[in-house]
Amino acid sequence: LSPEAYVLRTVERVRAADLDDALLVLSFPRVLSLLEYIDIWARREWNTPLTCRVLFFLLRSHQNQIVATRSMRSRLDSIRRSLRSGVATQRDQIGYNLAALTSLKTEWEAAATADFFDEAAIQNIQDSQLKKRKFVGLKA
Repeated sequence: LSPEAYVLRTVERVRAADLDDALLVLSFPRVLSLLEYIDIWARREWNTPLTCRVLFFLLRSHQNQIVATRSMRSRLDSIRRSLRSGVATQRDQIGYNLAALTSLKTEWEAAATADFFDEAAIQNIQDSQLKKRKFVGLKA
């Protein structure tokens, strides 16, 4: 198990409600090392939603320190390029899956829907098949 896979697995185990608190208590040098791992995760497209969530929280909470660190600019550019391609890939995949589900829904509705007949035409056929009674006028 590689170090970046181990760190990702550890971050995945943290509950979503506690993730913000866990990231908030990290010191800035640990944030920098976590950003290195985020760059690797983004390049390999590992768990893109979690990677984005962690990155955005770190950027919001440590924005001033990250901007002041000049060495972070190249790493952030690399993360941005990798995440854009990863998010575009996932967006295309979701669109494809959504189109497939829509197609399956249409096929199911066509198969599950009963055919309705024209009730007026059926009633006319039934009326013509019945013997009609004649009313005879009675004289008193």
